[in-house]
Amino acid sequence: MSTTQVPVPSKVELTSVNERFGLTDVQLGDNEATASKIVSQQYNIEPRCETRGVSLANTRKAFNLSICEYKPEAVLLNDARIVRVVTYFLDETLVRLDVDAEGDAASYAGVQSSLETSWPDAKQRPLNATERTETVWLSGTDELSLSHLESASIVEYRIRDTRLADSLPWLFE
Repeated sequence: MSTTQVPVPSKVELTSVNERFGLTDVQLGDNEATASKIVSQQYNIEPRCETRGVSLANTRKAFNLSICEYKPEAVLLNDARIVRVVTYFLDETLVRLDVDAEGDAASYAGVQSSLETSWPDAKQRPLNATERTETVWLSGTDELSLSHLESASIVEYRIRDTRLADSLPWLFE
C-alpha cells in the first residue's frame, strides 16, 4: 500500500522595497537571472518561457522580452492557492509580475483590506467593470492592480512598471 505525500503549502507575500512592488524576494527592476532563480526555488518548479523581440513605441531598436509562466502546486498568497505566476523581463529586467490565485468576493475583500493596511500611503484608484472589481495601488513608478473575476473565482494581482505604459501599452491590458 503506497501513501501519497501531500506537499505542505509554502507562503509568499506581496512586498514593497524601495518603492518597488514585488512578491516575497523578487521586486520589479530585478535582474532576470537572479529573479528567475529565486522564483524557481520558491515554487520548486521550472518555468515555461518564451522570448521574442519587441520594439518600444517611437523607437527603431528591438528589445528582448522574456515571458515565463510558473504553475506552482502548493504555494499560498493571503491564504489562497496560487494557480499561476507569470514574469515579464524586458532586456533582462523584471517589468511585470502576474499572480492568479483562487478566490471569491470575500477573498478579494480580505486581500484588499490587507493591502490597504500594508500600504496606507499608496494612492488607490478603484475601478468597477461588469464582471470585474479592481483596485489599483501606485508606489513610485510601480502599479499593483488587484482584481476579482467573479465568473472564474480568481483573484488577479498585476504588478507593473508604469514607465512602460506609453511605449508598451499592451503590457497594461
